[in-house]
Amino acid sequence: MVEQLQDAALAITILFPAISTIFVILRLWSKFVLRRLHWDDALIVLAWLLIIGQTVSVYKVIKVSYIGYHIYDIPQVDLHQLTVGNIYNFANQLFYYPILCIIKAAVIIFLLRIGDNRPAVKISLQVLFAVNLMMLVAFWLTDLLQCTPLKYVWEFIEMDIEAQIKAGADENGMLNGELVKGGKCIDQVGFFITSASLHVVTDVIVLVIPMAMVWHLRMVMKKKVAVIVILSLGWVVTGVSIARPIIFKRDLNPNRPDPTYGVGITISGIEVNLALIAACAPALKALTKRFAPKIWSNSSQTPNPYQTAYGNGNSIPLQSGHGQGTVHRYTGHQTSRAEGGYVKGRKTTGMNLENDSQEEIMMDHAKNGIMVRTEIAMDETDVAESQKSRDSLNNANKV
Repeated sequence: MVEQLQDAALAITILFPAISTIFVILRLWSKFVLRRLHWDDALIVLAWLLIIGQTVSVYKVIKVSYIGYHIYDIPQVDLHQLTVGNIYNFANQLFYYPILCIIKAAVIIFLLRIGDNRPAVKISLQVLFAVNLMMLVAFWLTDLLQCTPLKYVWEFIEMDIEAQIKAGADENGMLNGELVKGGKCIDQVGFFITSASLHVVTDVIVLVIPMAMVWHLRMVMKKKVAVIVILSLGWVVTGVSIARPIIFKRDLNPNRPDPTYGVGITISGIEVNLALIAACAPALKALTKRFAPKIWSNSSQTPNPYQTAYGNGNSIPLQSGHGQGTVHRYTGHQTSRAEGGYVKGRKTTGMNLENDSQEEIMMDHAKNGIMVRTEIAMDETDVAESQKSRDSLNNANKV
């Protein structure tokens, strides 16, 4: 039996898109339940469609080019089959480069929608979005135009042979000590390393900003840790992004004795699918609350005494320097209450209490100007003033 890794390569190629597809479906289901679709959701779907195209391309490359087999076990193939394999490989590259930038754009749009109005955060996200967009255009065009003429990307074998025959080169394609070629291409290894390095830098920035936002929020430690763990999934993607150019540098080495034996071609698919999974995970809170509600529960939350009269209300615990209270949301009106006395509520900005995704986690506990906050001032003076007002009203009625 022939030793081969092709089955493993095909399994990896299919497995990761299957998992990311599940996450995309769950994300859309969560947003459908909340009836809250945004532009970042559209970008996620676009990235998923490109991933499907990339998956098909990689699958075809593996099959047509006998990836996973030892070079000495591969049957003789004609130039047409080699050209077909090169076309699929080129398609794989063209699908790959926009995907990461589109996913990153979706994450940045999500963070901008959170509404952190601190200038440093807001400007950083806007600049990062612009840089990411420029990277998308630059990388894709560079990859598209990597060779001159364009068809040299997939027909380089035929064009080299034709040019060597025309130039009168020897059997090794050499003429006057130089290899005769039918076209010119950029330094692919250098391009891979440069693009991967820029992706890693922007990945780190995209990961650090939301973690810093969460760290400064007022929320119970259990919830804060849960959010940070979800956001930390992106570090796995960064690790794969670092490994990718190293693997490609090895695979593209012309002196490699067995170039087709391996599964290195699957690394790009692993990277983009993990990125898609990491981008979808924060949006699944609405679903996880149904199956694991204790993860997102808040120990300081008080029961809703008006649930029977007004239906199921949502309550959000609020902290202030004077005491603790709870704001309850009902259809048509809102009531404020706190234990141990009367509450004087002051709302500084509007709060979206219906958002049940990652935005809610961060928005519900906003602090220091991040998004919104409701302040409750309560002390013994408020109680005394309220009692005094009622006494005055009673005396007036008696008169």
